[in-house]
Parts: sequence; C-alpha cells; structure tokens
Amino acid sequence: MNGKPLQKDLRSLLNLPIDIQNDANCFTLSEAILGAGKGYSNVLGVIIGTGLGGGFITHQKIHTGKNGYAAELGHTSIDYNGIPCWCGNKGCIENYLSGTAIERIYQQYNPHETGIKTPEIYQRYLHKEAQALTTFEKYFIYFGQGFANFIYTFDPDIIVLGGGVSKIPLLYTEGKKAIARHFQQEKLNIQIVQNELGDSSGIFGSLLMTHANI
Repeated sequence: MNGKPLQKDLRSLLNLPIDIQNDANCFTLSEAILGAGKGYSNVLGVIIGTGLGGGFITHQKIHTGKNGYAAELGHTSIDYNGIPCWCGNKGCIENYLSGTAIERIYQQYNPHETGIKTPEIYQRYLHKEAQALTTFEKYFIYFGQGFANFIYTFDPDIIVLGGGVSKIPLLYTEGKKAIARHFQQEKLNIQIVQNELGDSSGIFGSLLMTHANI
C-alpha cells in the first residue's frame, strides 16, 4: 500500500522463496480442501471481522481473476452515496457487514454508551435489549442484500463464513432468511455454514498453497 515491493524485500532479507496471497483466499482454500467446504466444487469464503474479505475456490483452485480482484467482496458497494471507505469508494459492504459495522450501528441507537464490542452486543440481543434488537434487525437488512449480491455473482455450492462475526449463530438462521427475501421468485438452494478450521484456517490454506503450488 505504500509502494514498497514487499515480496522482493522479503526474498532478499530471508534469502528464501516467498509467495504472497490474500488471507481470505488462503482461508477459503483450506475450508474447500480440508474444512466445511470439502467435497464441493465451488466454494465461496467470506471472512467477517474488523472488515470483510472474500475468496472463491473452484475445483480446489483459487480464482483471483485477471487483475487479482476476484472476490474482493468487502469493496463491492451497496450505496454509492453511503459511508466513505478507506479504499476511496463509498458504501463498501464491509462498512455495513463487519463487526465494526455492528458496533457503529449499535452506537447510533445507544449514543450514550461507547466502546461496546460485537460479542457484548450479541449478548444484549439475547437478553432482548431494545437497542441490540434494533441493531441486528438493521444489520440483517444489509446482510441479506450483500449476500444476495454475492450469490447472484458466484452462485456457489456452499458459502463458508470465517472471522469473529461468523461465531454469531444468528447468521445461519436470521441471516439466511434475510438473504432468501431477495429470491422471492426462486427457491434458494444454498448452504451457509461456519468454518471448521477456526482461526488457523488461513494458515492451513497458505501451507496448502505452498506445498501444492496452487
């Protein structure tokens, strides 16, 4: 991002062959080969944490596209007049679906209490706090729209979620219902599941990429 040749510098410093790959691609590769997406031909991985990243694996190969931008889901926009993003665009989906987004939405409804993190907001949801209920109600409007866009673009066999937000069970119940509302004329036949390899999934993917030369 600062114009420095990271790969070249690391190779020179370590005197070792160095490959660089997007962490979401590594995550999706590991889940497609070893984890929740094992046995499926087309796997879409979505990491929802501080931001939002994506990867698409087809027949156990990473699909990066001509310019390397394939499945950069976090920077697809749902509102061209929306929240400014660090990338220079507005309305990027990671500003509406990430854990940071949940905290921002909650802050709007509860401005007098600051610093509340997503796990606590979810616990408050379970205790039926009004602000938390409204937060997730609004969040799932964005979630449904965003994931409907992903499905219309990739139509994968399975979507595997990673990142801290993926640990919230609501994504696999209320989230799926929110997505289905965008497919009213069709039956939505798709699985949306939590990852199986946990926070180390991306590390497994980087090892797979290195040893299999993927």
